[in-house]
Amino acid sequence: MKRDDDDLHARISRKWNERDPDEAEEVEEIEEVKPPGQRARDEEDATSRSFRRRLPSRDDDEEEDEADRPRRKKKKKASKKSLRVLWLALLYGGGFIAVVIVLVMVLKPRDRIGPFKDQMTGYLNEPIKGNAPPNFRIQGKMVAVSAKAKGLDDVHFSLSPSVKASTPDEVKIVVRVNSDSTQVGKYSNGALAYRYFCTVQVIDWTTKQVVTSRQFDGSMPPQTIHTRSSSSVYGSDPTSDVVNYLNGLPK
Repeated sequence: MKRDDDDLHARISRKWNERDPDEAEEVEEIEEVKPPGQRARDEEDATSRSFRRRLPSRDDDEEEDEADRPRRKKKKKASKKSLRVLWLALLYGGGFIAVVIVLVMVLKPRDRIGPFKDQMTGYLNEPIKGNAPPNFRIQGKMVAVSAKAKGLDDVHFSLSPSVKASTPDEVKIVVRVNSDSTQVGKYSNGALAYRYFCTVQVIDWTTKQVVTSRQFDGSMPPQTIHTRSSSSVYGSDPTSDVVNYLNGLPK
């Protein structure tokens, strides 16, 4: 091995002595030829250094984690904020829809005709043939109508299912309702005081005879009012009293 190295150095020396002056610059750039064993070790060291340069250190990872941590926090905050906004939108959107449904149900006009379209004119206007015999007992279900409502009166919708007719075939009694109000006074600020009243006529629809008639009065308006408004003031209406009376008619 040593002899090979000596021969190599000898050849290099001869080459140096025989070089052309014009090639001197080029020859000066020639690296020293190293023994094969040394070259292998140098290549291994260079590869190891290159690998170490490419391999990130633990400190580098920690620095990257420190740099990424604020970004991750921002992303989490943004995600929570978006989720909160979504829940609020769903909550308010659902509440808005519920309010709309309630308003539609409250403000929607009642069907004043129902299944009684062909019979309603008779219920309202057909002439009556007098009064039924004393102690006449009503039988069957009823409808409550009024000319003011041009069909089914509000009383009808509050009747008990046990006495309220749902089809024309069930109607055995027709109740004609007449609701109105009368002036009972005047306040010092000029506002008028009114009291409601309601008359009901219970008719046996088979014989077209009046079974009974009765008037119901609402409550009196308040004696004093604490307002400067001159709008009319009313007492309560007697609808609930009428409903209770019809539900309790003897049969």
